[in-house]
Amino acid sequence: MPPYKLHRASQVGDVVEFHKCMNYIEGFVDDATWGPQMDATRFPACIPTEVTLEELVRVLLKYADQHPENLHWVTARFATEAFKNAYPCSRS
Repeated sequence: MPPYKLHRASQVGDVVEFHKCMNYIEGFVDDATWGPQMDATRFPACIPTEVTLEELVRVLLKYADQHPENLHWVTARFATEAFKNAYPCSRS
């Protein structure tokens, strides 16, 4: 699901498309942080475990509003940048 669809769905109130986007985000974060190697250190964002799906959607929408020039990106890249920006890691 391209980032521009999430942004547009939130603007026009398209509930079905918005739910599809939420499902994508949930799967993306699950896979990125608990993927096949179960090595969360490979994901460049440090999303706290108590963050809700709704908060993650708000992070993506905020990033979309602040960076409309990136709405054409592949969704995984867009989401990674948004989450990295919102939840930076302090790894040494």
